[in-house]
Amino acid sequence: MSSPLMPPGIEKNPQLVQWLFFSATDPITLHSGKVELGQGVEIALQQIACDALGIDPDQLQFEGGNTLWGPDEGQTAGSQSIDQGGSAVRMACLFARDLFMAQAVKELAVAAEHIELARGVFSSARTQQTCSYWSLSDRVDLAQPIRASNTNPPRKWVGQSVQRPDFIHKLSRTGFIHDVTLTGMLHARMIRGPVGESTIEYVDAKAISELPGISHVVHSRDFLAVVGPDEASLVGSLNKARGLVHFSLKHPLPPASDIEALMLGLAGESKTVHEHGTSKAPIMVHQARFSRPYIAHASIGPSCALAHFVDGRMSVWSHTQGVFPLRADLSKALRLDLDAVQVFHAHGAGCYGHNGADDVAFDAAFIAFKLGFPIRVQWMREDEMTASPLGAPSLVDIQAGVDSAGRISKWHLSVWSHSHLNRPGGGAGVNLLGAWQM
Repeated sequence: MSSPLMPPGIEKNPQLVQWLFFSATDPITLHSGKVELGQGVEIALQQIACDALGIDPDQLQFEGGNTLWGPDEGQTAGSQSIDQGGSAVRMACLFARDLFMAQAVKELAVAAEHIELARGVFSSARTQQTCSYWSLSDRVDLAQPIRASNTNPPRKWVGQSVQRPDFIHKLSRTGFIHDVTLTGMLHARMIRGPVGESTIEYVDAKAISELPGISHVVHSRDFLAVVGPDEASLVGSLNKARGLVHFSLKHPLPPASDIEALMLGLAGESKTVHEHGTSKAPIMVHQARFSRPYIAHASIGPSCALAHFVDGRMSVWSHTQGVFPLRADLSKALRLDLDAVQVFHAHGAGCYGHNGADDVAFDAAFIAFKLGFPIRVQWMREDEMTASPLGAPSLVDIQAGVDSAGRISKWHLSVWSHSHLNRPGGGAGVNLLGAWQM
């Protein structure tokens, strides 16, 4: 169980060097395992860090979701980015502030209570000398475990409306993963059946390879992709390529219209969560049933990823919600050492739950692994509607009763739903669609 004073992120990533980087000239770099999904967490964590360090937003750059340098904070999910990620950032930054303050005391020969900190500069009315995070960067050792701080600086930025630095890039330049390019990059599109469980009965790979714009065909059992140097030409031949593939479905899916029957057919378990005393017979009972179907994310920006496999090392750029869990599943699926796989987060379309970001990342990685070229995969709209994970359906049945005194004397709740935890990193297997198909 986590200590109440130690956020889970700090327990898992205890070294200060995992969270912060200081140089003599550049903005301070804040590393975080939480990533921007459109919810504004990037600027929120920067505001927390700025208040803790005594700097302004223009003096800080954010690096979220980087397996090479950043901390492993699992998934950005469950509305925990500020509760857990924010508390970890604050603890790390306050500890860094204390370390630099101790060094400033030596440099200025002034007690800490007489030193002020503003915009990263340590100064005192008792001396004309000053020092800063930048001038002290080579004298403070960050390779040490983070400890709790008693420092409680005033709030300047938390709670304020601050311009998000990612907006101008998203509106005018390369703010999304869809805009990222790699030197020598080839484009790829997936060819899949009408549902994720579809299997390939027949494919004329030779005829597909001869279509305009297609330079390579990657085929492994039920995994099929077409690759080419020009995206427009590749997409132009996609429908013809699909016509050269026959799919089948070994196990028919249940009717999508009868969600209640599907849910009621699931195996379940019963348990009593509270029992005390003897209940009186209810004089009034209310009962209600609610259900929801499968729900698609259907983001405006389709799932996209880039990958490059060179010298036995795989680099993947993804809008995943968890770079470390994705890295672990990629290493297992491709049978590469964990250290040979690095995942870097890039902004994509927003999501509320598990979308296709992880699956398209495997698609790109596997194609790059097979061909040796930098690969960019972007799903088509039909891929998003047929291959992307869906929000799980649910059925809830509630019965409640009150006795003659108006007290609750009966409460019975039944819930039917599929698993909501099929992201990479969950369980011993590999939760990536393409890995199941190859």
